[in-house]
Parts: sequence; structure tokens; C-alpha cells
Amino acid sequence: MSQILAVDKIAKKRSYEFTFIANQSLVQNEVGGLIQELESILVKNEAELVKHEYWGLLDFAYLIDRMARGHYCMLNIFSSPSTMNEFERKVKLNEDIIRYLCIKVDKFHENDSFMIQTNNDGIEDV
Repeated sequence: MSQILAVDKIAKKRSYEFTFIANQSLVQNEVGGLIQELESILVKNEAELVKHEYWGLLDFAYLIDRMARGHYCMLNIFSSPSTMNEFERKVKLNEDIIRYLCIKVDKFHENDSFMIQTNNDGIEDV
């Protein structure tokens, strides 16, 4: 019976693309720590961080919370919907994350994202 539940739990996992903007006051190492913190939340809830990308400290089109810039990051996550709901709840409580967008995708891109390809100006991956 427990094997059926385990298989059912795996079958319900989906692919998500989670993009967020971190506070401009963070240094690049702190953004890496933030990504590790988010990954630990996912692992505790039986989700998997497939890939992450750091897009850099980019300017906003308009001020957000009196800030003109932010650290853009994208995470590819393989998770159940209930885990993603809990993950988003915890992200909302994190004061270092200004904005986020979570979308369900059919599959992950194997190559770097468009942002990495067009913004390849020497920014190191976190």
C-alpha cells in the first residue's frame, strides 16, 4: 500500500520555472546563500532543484519598493503542487525577495535561458 502512495506522489510531480528578484543590497555571495536556502526548503519537502541561473544585478523599468535594481535569478524545480504552494508561502515571508513568478512548464530547456545567452557579459554564476 505504501508503494502505491509513493508512486502516486512521484506521478503528481510537475516541472516549474521559478523566477525571482532579490534585494539590490545583497552581494552576489548572499544571493548564492539565498538560493541555497531556497533549495534546502525544496529538499525538505521532497522536491528537486534541477537547475538555477543567476542573471545578474539588473535595472528596473520603474522603482519597486524605492529600489532601482535587483538580482534576477531563475530556478527549475521538479515538485508536487502542494510542495510548491508551501514553497511560495515561505518565499513570501522572505524579506530579501522583492518579486517572484512561478509558472508550470511542460519541460525544462536543456540549454541556458535566453537571459543568460543575451546577457553574457562576464557575470559569474552563483
